[in-house]
Amino acid sequence: MLPVAALERLDEVTTRVDHAGHECLVVGITAEGSVGLYYLGPDKAKAAADGFVQIDPGTWAKNAPIHEVTRMREHHADLLFAEWATHGA
Repeated sequence: MLPVAALERLDEVTTRVDHAGHECLVVGITAEGSVGLYYLGPDKAKAAADGFVQIDPGTWAKNAPIHEVTRMREHHADLLFAEWATHGA
């Protein structure tokens, strides 16, 4: 195992899509073509109106047919950014 200090970069890569005009995080895809989504937008009332349900405080989820999602993309989050910002590169 490498110590974190030895790493130049450590990314978390997730898949994001648009569904019904909302930016969403993909949390799973079934063999039958259903996509598990977490709503990432700021308007929770709009999310609820579009069929997302609250599963935890601040987490709104929905399953949708894969053909209903658009603009698929990767999202990269630098997990070492806070360390880099505090202590320099």
